[in-house]
Amino acid sequence: MHRRPSHKELSKKLDQAKEALTAGRVLIANEQKHFQPDMQECRSATSKAHFHRILEFLEEIAADGGADCYVGRYPPYKCYEKNFENDELYAFSWQSPRMKKRMYLKFGIRTTKAEEPWYIYLNCHEDQPEKKNR
Repeated sequence: MHRRPSHKELSKKLDQAKEALTAGRVLIANEQKHFQPDMQECRSATSKAHFHRILEFLEEIAADGGADCYVGRYPPYKCYEKNFENDELYAFSWQSPRMKKRMYLKFGIRTTKAEEPWYIYLNCHEDQPEKKNR
C-alpha cells in the first residue's frame, strides 16, 4: 500500500496551486481567523498583493525542494472550516529569502469537473513547528 500524498502528488498540488492563483481561482476558508492576520504578518496591502506574494512563496518552495518541503500528515488532514470539510490540506515549511525567516503555507486544491484547480487558502505565516494539525 502506498503512503499518500506521494512526492508526485505533492508536486502536482504545488503546480495546481500556482495555476489556480495565476488564474485568480481562489477560495478563502476563514477570512477573519486566518486570512486577515496572515496578510498583516506578510505585509500585504491588499488581497491581490497577498495572493501575488503566495505565488512568490510557491516559487521559493520549488527552489527549496518543492515536495520535500511538505510537513503535513500522511494522509493529509481534511479541512475543519465550514463548507470545506471534505477538502484535503497540504502544509509546507521552507526558509523564505523574501521574509528572512522560516515560513509555513497550508492550502487545499479543489478541482472542477473541467479539471480546473481552485486554490483554497488556509494559512500563510511564520512557521510554528510545535503546533499540531500541520
